[in-house]
Amino acid sequence: VRNFTQDIRNPKKYNLHHYLQRKEDQWTKPQKSLLIDSIFCDIRILPICASIEDGIRYVFDGIQRGTTLAEYMEDKFAISKNNPPVLVDNVPYETAGKKFSQLDQVLQDKISNYEITLYLYTDATDDDVRKIYSRLNNGKPLTSTQKRTAIEPKAVSNIVFPISEHPFFEKVLTKANLKSDINRDLVRETLMLLNSNDEHDFTRFNQKGIDNFVLWYGDNINESDGTDIIDTLDLLDEKIDEIKIKHPSIPMLLYAGVQCQREGKDFDKFIEAVKRFAESYESDEEYKKFCTGGTTSSYAVNGRLDYWKNICNNL
Repeated sequence: VRNFTQDIRNPKKYNLHHYLQRKEDQWTKPQKSLLIDSIFCDIRILPICASIEDGIRYVFDGIQRGTTLAEYMEDKFAISKNNPPVLVDNVPYETAGKKFSQLDQVLQDKISNYEITLYLYTDATDDDVRKIYSRLNNGKPLTSTQKRTAIEPKAVSNIVFPISEHPFFEKVLTKANLKSDINRDLVRETLMLLNSNDEHDFTRFNQKGIDNFVLWYGDNINESDGTDIIDTLDLLDEKIDEIKIKHPSIPMLLYAGVQCQREGKDFDKFIEAVKRFAESYESDEEYKKFCTGGTTSSYAVNGRLDYWKNICNNL
């Protein structure tokens, strides 16, 4: 890395403006921090690819990785403040909030001596480079829901995953919804509603809100939540043959169903209310204003939640 980051800034050796690549500095600070932390954790960084023309290496895959390494060596950013300590030979070293020059020498050496792989293509035509690039980037990016699995405590995933596979989700969600694993987030959002109170407000369904919740819930798991959600799904699946409901309303539906069960309400009446909701959805402009645009905001989430709380209270 030491040699590479010195060379990459030399225009006689590297060209960072290949037309196939985005401009540098596209990554957020957390993304940059993860790359540096990968070195500390001995996690392999993906190769950097370049075609050679007139002795100059034109980088066509890996600009963000390469320039992030260079920027960190140049003290242009600090690692995220919540980055955990790093163990080297069983000795812990602090990394949070530190620039390269502020790291212990052991960690500086670990970065400087880390080996990255370069694929250098000689005599490659423009068509060759295009073909290579298209194949390197042929995969489908992970959704935020799928990425969340990596930060979610295992104990939380053990609750979320089995519930998300419940057959009732196939009745209410589209194939595209299921393919993107949105049912997992719907379970997480239901858990958020069940755990919202005067002390904790979990009614922001944006990426940060859900990420923060799953980390909190890992230390505050209520085993009855998962059991009650499954019981509610079982009853819904048993009593409803076919129904389609827009996914932003499903956590509220499940929340209301759980509350009905916990309060001993007549669940058959709740089923009838669910069916009426589905049938009148398109004409219910008052409710739909909470289902268009920013559906993840606290305002929209609470608007939908109040509607379903009212259903439950009136049974």
